[in-house]
Amino acid sequence: MGGNAFKGSFATVPILCGEVSATLEAFSKDVLRPAGVKEYQVVGSAGMKPVSGDIDIVVGPFDSSSPAARRSSKEALLQKFKECGAVAEVLGSNIAVSFPIAGRPDSHVQIDVILSSAPAFTAWLMAGVPNGVKGAYRNMMLSYVAKIRSRMWGKRISVSCPGGIEVTSEGRVVLPRTEDPEVILATLGIPCRPSEASTFEGLVTILTALPEVSSELQGYPEYIQPSIGGRHSPIEAQRSIDALQKALQQHK
Repeated sequence: MGGNAFKGSFATVPILCGEVSATLEAFSKDVLRPAGVKEYQVVGSAGMKPVSGDIDIVVGPFDSSSPAARRSSKEALLQKFKECGAVAEVLGSNIAVSFPIAGRPDSHVQIDVILSSAPAFTAWLMAGVPNGVKGAYRNMMLSYVAKIRSRMWGKRISVSCPGGIEVTSEGRVVLPRTEDPEVILATLGIPCRPSEASTFEGLVTILTALPEVSSELQGYPEYIQPSIGGRHSPIEAQRSIDALQKALQQHK
């Protein structure tokens, strides 16, 4: 998620698409499996684009039932990584590792490790795409639909990434937070399979066919405006807006 957590002899460099698979195989063999990690999945666009600044993976299952449980799981896994000889440190809510690139042992890539109770669910939420609108905007659109449905149904529906969906009503939690994509889509009233909404383009194609939602989609550009800048460039944001407008025009 940036690829600049390490300095000095363990400073990291970008990785080529063709190097990602072998590097992750070595990371799994040398670090993940010895540390007791049962499952990992690649998220983001590493291995899809010609060059990536880092590799993001989600691992689990780990207890994420509370902030204290998540913190304890992260600290325990960090210690196991170090016992395996990995150069690792806490990076926000994740663990960053400087790991040798397969075929280039003197060069390291940053691998950001995200802990999850259900890696497959988190992987759907954080899915990358090789081209087209970036996955982050698919999640912004899910959050925007949550805002629309909250207003329609008189409940507070929130979507975060990672984290998933939660529903409260009159101060009570009526749907505990979950990353299950089928639950997310059903709760938002989006009638499709997770695979159909894995990209921004796929999601907006479905949303434009829902009259009660389609009429609200013109508010999306204003909704994402505060997020533009930093990690979300104006160019990428406009690409998502253009894709939405195209879907709306096609559905007229």
